Amino acid sequence: ISTALKDEGLEDRFELTFYGTAEPTIVLPSGEATDMQIADLNFDRQNDRFEARLVAPSVEKPKAELLISGKIERLLPVPVIKTTLSRGDIIDSYDIEWIDMKSSDLQDDIILSADELVDMAPRRILVSGKPVRRIDLEYPQLVGRGQTISITYNDGLLNLTTKGKSMQNGAKGDIVRVVNLS
Repeated sequence: ISTALKDEGLEDRFELTFYGTAEPTIVLPSGEATDMQIADLNFDRQNDRFEARLVAPSVEKPKAELLISGKIERLLPVPVIKTTLSRGDIIDSYDIEWIDMKSSDLQDDIILSADELVDMAPRRILVSGKPVRRIDLEYPQLVGRGQTISITYNDGLLNLTTKGKSMQNGAKGDIVRVVNLS
């Protein structure tokens, strides 16, 4: 069925789900060839459904016939974490692998691009092999609360630098409160 659907122009990766029985079977008299052919195939692209008439051992000499129907589950590549990561770890490209998931199983906030994962940090533990949601990530913390930092002021030729203490955590681009230690 998969090959016939590809011959019909279905280019995406997909899985087939059959209606009725889990695995359709045809029973043939003993001694008969165990070949099977597709006599008819109807594919509804709009609803991703199919119907087929299978015959065995051939279309020319059918000894048994089976009508089957089902749906196509399109598969999408999804980036996942290779090994479990903890809060504060920074995700790198070597931490990512890809799995295929049914498009119907994907939530709206699942990340579908490795670029959205790289250089981000988990808010909580990320389990390996599971899709990552946007809410599970944050920008990595660069400044910790209570950390001693350098405060720099530049204006043309004037450069002032002093030591300070961060009053809150901060990631790249965040504005954090500081206290001057001088």
